[in-house]
Amino acid sequence: MRLSFDTVDLECQYYSTKTENQNSINLLDNSFEEDQNLFFKKDNNLETELNFIPNSPNPEIYQFENDIDIIQNPINMPQKDITPKNLLIPLEPNQEIKTKPLLGRKRTNSGEVGEHTKYAQDNMIRKFKPYFKDSLKDLINLNIKKYIRFPNNIFNGKSYKKLEILNINQEQVKDISVEMNKQLLEKKIKDFFSVKISGNYNNYPENFNELLIEEIYKNENGEKVRCILEKTILESLKYFRMDEDVYYDPNYSCLKGLEKSFIDFKKELLEKNNEKYANDMVDLIKNFEVIYANKRSRAKRVKKNL
Repeated sequence: MRLSFDTVDLECQYYSTKTENQNSINLLDNSFEEDQNLFFKKDNNLETELNFIPNSPNPEIYQFENDIDIIQNPINMPQKDITPKNLLIPLEPNQEIKTKPLLGRKRTNSGEVGEHTKYAQDNMIRKFKPYFKDSLKDLINLNIKKYIRFPNNIFNGKSYKKLEILNINQEQVKDISVEMNKQLLEKKIKDFFSVKISGNYNNYPENFNELLIEEIYKNENGEKVRCILEKTILESLKYFRMDEDVYYDPNYSCLKGLEKSFIDFKKELLEKNNEKYANDMVDLIKNFEVIYANKRSRAKRVKKNL
């Protein structure tokens, strides 16, 4: 019987102690919740509310994720970090912070500078090719006016205001792909301009340049112009930049005057840009065919059948 009594007594003591501990834990939890509710209470005078935080006789500093420190008591008092653990977000081991990749081209008015600027090689090529095309066109037209006569400006049974090579569509000029430009360098000037003219001409047929070039080849006074038209784009480019193997060769004397466009272009570059940009552009012109010889063509995308 004594053994049974002791057992009951011990069990009663155990449950009594367990109940007291649980009550203590509940009291602590309630105290913490009251502290939190009072701390986050929306009031115009936050400092006044903080002075009445219960169970906080010692000065405290509350630090949260937004790095704002709210000091309860005067400065120079001992500080203790009591940041609630549930407000911290620790990183996992070897975890990296993900960031959005920076764009090469920035949005307009963003104030940011991307990597794709006018110094990019493709942008410099797009600037040079139209200038070179206009230089060739101007040289051809200058010689047409000088050596070929069209009575009353009548050509192909119709009178035209301009009997000269007109500006062409921009397909060949804008294209900076490797294969296209390799082919372009080997193309004769007559073929380069024998494409559809620009849509800005309303009273001319689309194949006006082609028809005019055919007439030049028939004209007995068109020898000088034909000499220009028979040169390739690469040959005219070498004369343009005054390469010695072409510039001093009598077979290319019909291109005389083209080099002046190169000199003017360099002056224009220096007037409108800094020295670095001008030098980079000149280097690109002098190595144009080498740049494309060293480039690899992009593989064509295969369209998937849906």
